[in-house]
Amino acid sequence: MREAPLVRRGRGSVSNETGRFESQRHADIDDGWSSWTSPETTVATQWRPDSNRTIITRNQSPDIHFDRSINPYRGCEHGCIYCFARPSHTYLGHSAGLDFETMLYAKCEAPNLLRNELSKRNYQCEPVAIGVNTDAYQPLEKKLQITRSILKVLLETKHPAYLITKSSLIERDIDLLTEMAKQNLVSACITITTLDRKLARNLEPRATTPSRRLKTLEKLSNAGIPTRVSVSPVIPALNEEELDSIVKAAANAGAQAAYAIVLRLPHELQQLFPQCIGGIVVVIRVAGVRRWRRLLVHRRLRLLLLLSRALLHLALVLLEILIHVWVCRRYLVFQGSLVCVRGWLRVAPGFGLAFCLEWL
Repeated sequence: MREAPLVRRGRGSVSNETGRFESQRHADIDDGWSSWTSPETTVATQWRPDSNRTIITRNQSPDIHFDRSINPYRGCEHGCIYCFARPSHTYLGHSAGLDFETMLYAKCEAPNLLRNELSKRNYQCEPVAIGVNTDAYQPLEKKLQITRSILKVLLETKHPAYLITKSSLIERDIDLLTEMAKQNLVSACITITTLDRKLARNLEPRATTPSRRLKTLEKLSNAGIPTRVSVSPVIPALNEEELDSIVKAAANAGAQAAYAIVLRLPHELQQLFPQCIGGIVVVIRVAGVRRWRRLLVHRRLRLLLLLSRALLHLALVLLEILIHVWVCRRYLVFQGSLVCVRGWLRVAPGFGLAFCLEWL
């Protein structure tokens, strides 16, 4: 039998690998009996209410600048294949693959839960990050408007917040964000992984296009809302060479700051990400993007440069030795005494040769 993961249209993951907490493993199998001749290539998105009792998640990580966050949704329809939040779906008994994109949980009671938590006597006010695990402005938000309700509570209580998203839907809430910005209560961050539309289509199939995100960044900036750009994740050989161009485009759109995080693949992503990357490489080559070829040529040139420098250093060292030997034989006379000649020739920064010749 042969396993053959399907490519679902508009989805980031090509498989639905069983979560690491499950005792049984499920896989699509072609048994050779033509039972898979017309596979289902589209998977509908489903959502259900999340019966959570709290809404603010706290952390003690020294690597991030906030200690609390709010995620209105579990799972994300954007389907970014590199998303570090995918493994969190396995805690619910789902897969980090297609289930993460198609089986969503909405925290419909989030506004009421937030108001209750903020009203507690022992609550200490600190900025809260919204949408750091799963996007708070994913397509389902257009219907449920949970994030907008949360912003209303934060504006009412004058509570500071950070926002991060890939969606242009954030423009809907410019009225609330502008009022919060006037009181220095909010900042918005737009994630732009690449400016290449085709690459973005494969990495982030249901997220807003890169050009549209730049327009969103510009609209937020023009409205007086502090904005930043996140060039994350940085994926070697795919988008690392775009860092300068992304930051420049974001700066022209009004971004006040930028940061980047290198790709990491926890748990199930170690299997899901390579499955997707194989298709991306083919698409990039078919589309005529010569990123891989330029990278290969660059590495070859760099290797040749290093080899030439090493050969040059070796030649200079040999020349130095020959000169010293010739000088010693030509001008020094030894008559039973110990003679030590020391020479030093600096042929490159941090590189040199010291030697001692002894005769009796």
